Amino acid sequence: MINLENEQSTTRVVRFNKSGEPEVKPLASASLKSSASNQPPASAAPSITAKNTNHSYSFDDASNNLKTLLKTKKCSNCYLVGVDLRSANLEDADLAGANLRGARASCIHLNGANLSGVDLRGFSTSCRNLDLQGANLRGANLKDANLSGANLRGADLTGVDLSDANIQGADLAGAIVPNETKLPK
Repeated sequence: MINLENEQSTTRVVRFNKSGEPEVKPLASASLKSSASNQPPASAAPSITAKNTNHSYSFDDASNNLKTLLKTKKCSNCYLVGVDLRSANLEDADLAGANLRGARASCIHLNGANLSGVDLRGFSTSCRNLDLQGANLRGANLKDANLSGANLRGADLTGVDLSDANIQGADLAGAIVPNETKLPK
């Protein structure tokens, strides 16, 4: 779980077990080195870390991933499970294939973003009318996502899993919603 607010970071290290459940350690007791053997050395430039639920990441890795994402708006296939992106402007960002499972996004701006293949299971936002206008959500997993009141005008929902998602009051005018899209019951 990573909180990024006003350029200052606070964190807890989260490791996900084989069943996908988070195991949270306070920073004081957590190792500050990644357990992933394929991680770049600390002296390397910030980079986006590929998703992998069997590794834990250090404060520095997570912090650099978020800073890079917010600066470049590029994070394809990155691992950002449980992040808190308060009021982040990710308009036109490339998040294709990213793992944002359980992410919290208070008033995030995602209009025009490439969210194809993104895992947004359990995604929630406290901001009414989340703007996903024109977003490419092809194949995204939005199961259990809270999208109440979201602006999905013109969004590509081809192959999206919206089962058990809350889309009450969402605007789907002009959205591409073919038969393979799984809608809530």
